[in-house]
Amino acid sequence: MDIIQVALLGIVAVIASMLIRSKEPVIGSVLSLGVAIFTIACLISRLFVILEYLDRLMENLSFARPYLLLLLKAVGITLVTEFGASLCRENGFLALSDSIRVFGKVSILMLGIPILAALVDIINGFSL
Repeated sequence: MDIIQVALLGIVAVIASMLIRSKEPVIGSVLSLGVAIFTIACLISRLFVILEYLDRLMENLSFARPYLLLLLKAVGITLVTEFGASLCRENGFLALSDSIRVFGKVSILMLGIPILAALVDIINGFSL
Protein backbone atom coordinates (compact mmCIF):
# COMPACT_ATOMS: atom_id res chain seq x y z
CA MET A 1 0.00 0.00 0.00
CA ASP A 2 1.22 3.46 -0.69
CA ILE A 3 0.86 6.45 1.60
CA ILE A 4 -2.38 7.71 0.03
CA GLN A 5 -4.11 4.37 0.57
CA VAL A 6 -2.83 4.09 4.14
CA ALA A 7 -3.90 7.66 4.92
CA LEU A 8 -7.37 7.09 3.43
CA LEU A 9 -7.69 3.83 5.39
CA GLY A 10 -6.77 5.74 8.54
CA ILE A 11 -9.33 8.46 7.87
CA VAL A 12 -12.08 5.92 7.18
CA ALA A 13 -11.13 4.01 10.35
CA VAL A 14 -11.25 7.20 12.43
CA ILE A 15 -14.68 8.15 11.10
CA ALA A 16 -16.02 4.62 11.58
CA SER A 17 -14.51 4.41 15.04
CA MET A 18 -16.04 7.74 16.06
CA LEU A 19 -19.46 6.58 14.89
CA ILE A 20 -19.17 3.20 16.58
CA ARG A 21 -17.61 4.42 19.85
CA SER A 22 -20.69 6.36 20.86
CA LYS A 23 -22.66 3.08 20.97
CA GLU A 24 -19.95 0.43 21.45
CA PRO A 25 -16.68 1.86 22.78
CA VAL A 26 -14.92 -1.52 22.82
CA ILE A 27 -15.67 -2.25 19.17
CA GLY A 28 -14.45 1.22 18.19
CA SER A 29 -11.19 0.62 20.02
CA VAL A 30 -10.76 -2.83 18.46
CA LEU A 31 -11.39 -1.34 15.00
CA SER A 32 -8.75 1.29 15.65
CA LEU A 33 -6.29 -1.31 16.91
CA GLY A 34 -6.95 -3.56 13.93
CA VAL A 35 -6.27 -0.81 11.41
CA ALA A 36 -3.13 0.21 13.30
CA ILE A 37 -1.83 -3.36 13.20
CA PHE A 38 -2.67 -3.62 9.49
CA THR A 39 -0.80 -0.38 8.85
CA ILE A 40 2.25 -1.68 10.73
CA ALA A 41 2.10 -4.89 8.67
CA CYS A 42 2.20 -2.78 5.49
CA LEU A 43 5.12 -0.86 6.92
CA ILE A 44 7.12 -4.01 7.56
CA SER A 45 7.47 -4.75 3.83
CA ARG A 46 8.98 -1.30 3.32
CA LEU A 47 11.30 -1.81 6.28
CA PHE A 48 12.73 -4.95 4.68
CA VAL A 49 13.74 -2.92 1.61
CA ILE A 50 15.47 -0.38 3.85
CA LEU A 51 17.18 -3.14 5.84
CA GLU A 52 18.50 -4.76 2.65
CA TYR A 53 19.95 -1.44 1.53
CA LEU A 54 21.53 -0.81 4.92
CA ASP A 55 22.96 -4.32 4.94
CA ARG A 56 24.71 -3.62 1.63
CA LEU A 57 25.89 -0.30 3.01
CA MET A 58 27.28 -2.01 6.12
CA GLU A 59 29.23 -4.44 3.93
CA ASN A 60 30.93 -1.51 2.21
CA LEU A 61 31.49 0.41 5.44
CA SER A 62 32.53 -2.36 7.80
CA PHE A 63 34.08 0.11 10.26
CA ALA A 64 30.69 1.80 10.71
CA ARG A 65 28.71 -1.42 11.21
CA PRO A 66 28.32 -1.08 15.01
CA TYR A 67 27.11 2.50 14.65
CA LEU A 68 24.63 1.64 11.92
CA LEU A 69 23.29 -1.22 14.03
CA LEU A 70 22.80 1.17 16.94
CA LEU A 71 21.00 3.56 14.61
CA LEU A 72 18.70 0.78 13.42
CA LYS A 73 17.94 -0.24 16.99
CA ALA A 74 17.15 3.36 17.91
CA VAL A 75 14.78 3.69 14.97
CA GLY A 76 13.11 0.41 15.92
CA ILE A 77 12.69 1.52 19.51
CA THR A 78 11.23 4.81 18.32
CA LEU A 79 8.69 3.12 16.03
CA VAL A 80 7.55 0.61 18.65
CA THR A 81 7.39 3.30 21.33
CA GLU A 82 5.30 5.63 19.18
CA PHE A 83 2.95 2.82 18.17
CA GLY A 84 2.38 1.67 21.75
CA ALA A 85 2.11 5.15 23.20
CA SER A 86 -0.31 6.30 20.50
CA LEU A 87 -2.60 3.34 21.09
CA CYS A 88 -2.61 3.99 24.82
CA ARG A 89 -3.26 7.69 24.35
CA GLU A 90 -6.09 7.06 21.91
CA ASN A 91 -7.81 4.79 24.38
CA GLY A 92 -7.50 7.24 27.25
CA PHE A 93 -4.51 5.79 29.09
CA LEU A 94 -2.48 9.00 29.13
CA ALA A 95 -0.21 8.09 32.05
CA LEU A 96 0.66 4.76 30.48
CA SER A 97 1.29 6.48 27.14
CA ASP A 98 3.69 8.94 28.75
CA SER A 99 5.51 6.22 30.66
CA ILE A 100 5.98 4.22 27.43
CA ARG A 101 7.46 7.30 25.77
CA VAL A 102 9.82 7.91 28.70
CA PHE A 103 10.88 4.26 28.65
CA GLY A 104 11.61 4.54 24.92
CA LYS A 105 13.70 7.67 25.45
CA VAL A 106 15.70 6.05 28.23
CA SER A 107 16.23 2.95 26.08
CA ILE A 108 17.62 5.09 23.25
CA LEU A 109 19.82 6.94 25.73
CA MET A 110 21.19 3.60 26.92
CA LEU A 111 22.00 2.67 23.31
CA GLY A 112 24.08 5.83 23.04
CA ILE A 113 26.28 5.05 26.05
CA PRO A 114 28.77 2.89 24.06
CA ILE A 115 29.13 5.67 21.49
CA LEU A 116 29.71 8.21 24.25
CA ALA A 117 32.30 5.91 25.85
CA ALA A 118 34.11 5.54 22.50
CA LEU A 119 34.08 9.31 22.06
CA VAL A 120 35.55 9.82 25.54
CA ASP A 121 38.29 7.27 24.71
CA ILE A 122 39.10 9.17 21.51
CA ILE A 123 39.24 12.46 23.38
CA ASN A 124 41.47 10.96 26.06
CA GLY A 125 43.76 9.63 23.32
CA PHE A 126 44.40 13.21 22.16
CA SER A 127 45.43 14.53 25.58
CA LEU A 128 48.52 16.64 25.64
